[in-house]
Amino acid sequence: MEQEGGYERPKDEDILEQEESIRSEVAARSCLVGDQEPLTVLLDEYSNPIVRDKVEELSRSYGSIRRIRGDGNCFYRACLCGLLERQNTQGGCCKLEETLTILVEWKKKLVDSGFQLLVFEDSMEMLAEQLEQSKTGDLASTLACLRDSILSNFLIMLLRMITAAHLKQRSEHFEPFILNYGGDCASMQDFCEKYVLPMGVESDHMHAVAFAEAMRLHIRIEYLDRSDTSAKHDFKPEDVEDGRPDITLLYRPGHYDVIYGKT
Repeated sequence: MEQEGGYERPKDEDILEQEESIRSEVAARSCLVGDQEPLTVLLDEYSNPIVRDKVEELSRSYGSIRRIRGDGNCFYRACLCGLLERQNTQGGCCKLEETLTILVEWKKKLVDSGFQLLVFEDSMEMLAEQLEQSKTGDLASTLACLRDSILSNFLIMLLRMITAAHLKQRSEHFEPFILNYGGDCASMQDFCEKYVLPMGVESDHMHAVAFAEAMRLHIRIEYLDRSDTSAKHDFKPEDVEDGRPDITLLYRPGHYDVIYGKT
């Protein structure tokens, strides 16, 4: 404690530790992957007129939201959810087959990027099994996997490795952007070890670009904040055609959920 104005002021590290403890406690009480709810339930959470107007605007195009636990892994967990629900999208079966083919290709790429086969082989096989199982349309089994912290975190570790490997393989393209991370990364390897591979570390624009490219996905992110203008961004490889996104996420500062277009 530090003396300040006649009272002992908590040290900055004590404050940060308490804030992290509160975040962890809140995360632990929330479901890893929730049920679909009407998108308009977000109106109950906001009194700010700008945000409420944006929710109303989004609700014209999107009917529902699936909440994801805010534990620092929400981007990858939301994308994993989107991947395993692709059977329900237009051309879903073909897209699942494409994802399975891409997953097989990543086996060699990960080894070439320095990851030991022993580290990721089981999780890769598990993801392939879950993708195959999702073809049946058995959403209950898919949700059971996503809501199992051990299984889903095992798969998220794989998605983080794929993202890191892609960043390293395209380091000449991505390295100029790591300067935005406080200048504490001397190389792309350093960046991946600090900001990509560790569980619980939040993801941002660069992670989304790399993951979309690596898995050849069209990911759309709609932004909900207090800024005056509405915004969305599409992340996809340059040679992937425009069209309906494979996965659509809602980004609120520091957090991602899955949202679903109206049918």
